[in-house]
Amino acid sequence: MLNWLSKYVFFPLWEIKDGAHRRQYLSELSASEWLSPELLRKQQWDRVREMVRYAFKHCPYYHTRFTSIGFDGTISQWDDFSRLPLLTKQDIRTNQLNLLSQEFRREDLIEAKTGGSTGTALTLYFDQDCQELRNAAAMRSNQWAGWDIGMKVAAIWGNPPVADTLKKKIRRLLLDRTFYLDTMDISEKSIHRFLDEWRRERPTFIFGHSHSIYILASYLRRLGLRSICVHMVLLLLPWCCLNLNGKLLKKCSVAG
Repeated sequence: MLNWLSKYVFFPLWEIKDGAHRRQYLSELSASEWLSPELLRKQQWDRVREMVRYAFKHCPYYHTRFTSIGFDGTISQWDDFSRLPLLTKQDIRTNQLNLLSQEFRREDLIEAKTGGSTGTALTLYFDQDCQELRNAAAMRSNQWAGWDIGMKVAAIWGNPPVADTLKKKIRRLLLDRTFYLDTMDISEKSIHRFLDEWRRERPTFIFGHSHSIYILASYLRRLGLRSICVHMVLLLLPWCCLNLNGKLLKKCSVAG
């Protein structure tokens, strides 16, 4: 019942309260799956050209980098795009402020951190519209895996959001319905705390990087814990090799 209420009542009402556009973006993204390949490629190319033009005009880092290779921000053909320099994580850490658009103040942006799957989390900034579009894109891809709005989720994730206000606690209870194991602080104590919450919440869906879920499965086997089960698992596979994924599937079978 709460699943239905979360999807059809709490989610739409929360969108109205926040003046958000996640439902609209999710609908548009879902509709785009049925566009012709030719139209999709045209839209993608138009957006890439606009994104690069915007970066050159409003972002000090890109303006400097592009100018250094004799590029004026205008993409006319594929060869122009192939000339663009790659952006590394170290570039982001070193040039964080200069990577922000001059149209926004940093204090007005949403700060987020990556999951830290490589050992060090990366700090990123988004405006509200970008955050809502990212949320909608994640919701669409999660739906491909069987998730739906309102389902309870156990997330294996680094630097998870903290429900430190009454509003956030209410949102987590009625809408997000997600609890976390922080991969930046995994220990036997945190594993047991996570499993206690698992048994209490009985999630339908587990979400996380494959390496993080592999670590959880390893703890479960070592501690002899076999009393949890889940219907669906969504793995993010940023760098894991085939051998690791084979071990992951074998270890996860221990947990049901």
